[in-house]
Amino acid sequence: MQWAADKYGMPKPGSSDDSDLPLIMDELYARATGKIVLANLGLDDLDHYFLSLDPIKLTPYTLVDIDEIRKDILNTRTRAIPSMIRNI
Repeated sequence: MQWAADKYGMPKPGSSDDSDLPLIMDELYARATGKIVLANLGLDDLDHYFLSLDPIKLTPYTLVDIDEIRKDILNTRTRAIPSMIRNI
């Protein structure tokens, strides 16, 4: 299985060349724009993302439980993507 970052020539989070990633790639699970990125991944790529995820609490509201993060991302998929499509 090929990870999404491999398809687009981007380093994987946690790899030795993370320093080349833009700030937006840090803690995708905790940022609104990151949730949109994750919501657009296929389920296999999303599963792969969670394998190496060690979430940290950035604010009092940051989700750190993997199941809760996954549910939030899937909710983002059903809420945000249809509204983005309507606005195109």
